[in-house]
Amino acid sequence: MTLRTPGRDLGRAHMGPARFADERSETIAITTLDQFISSDRVSRIGVIKIDVEGHDLEVLRGGMAVIREHRPAVLLEVGVDPARPLEASIGDVLSLLEPLRYQCMLLQDESAYDLLCLPVERAEVLYE
Repeated sequence: MTLRTPGRDLGRAHMGPARFADERSETIAITTLDQFISSDRVSRIGVIKIDVEGHDLEVLRGGMAVIREHRPAVLLEVGVDPARPLEASIGDVLSLLEPLRYQCMLLQDESAYDLLCLPVERAEVLYE
């Protein structure tokens, strides 16, 4: 896969066709969270922070075994704008995590929506 970065602005890095005149490209390997964790023999996962510009749901789906086994807190961006169809919707995330006994809270600032999801055994902090 090719990652494209305009100048030094890593916040605008993206995959797909070129968008900016000054961007550089780099070939990168892609794997799932489950594959990465199992191959590197990580013994404990406490938090998963996902921020991959609209592909958060794919990362989450590729990490379901890790989430089931380690029960980490999960923080990811969610879309509330129907004009941006790549972003994970709150309903999509809940449909994956609620069956695993996770509870989620929407966090908002002026420019973004994040969803903090905790396993029920740690979710009491959501209500403090």
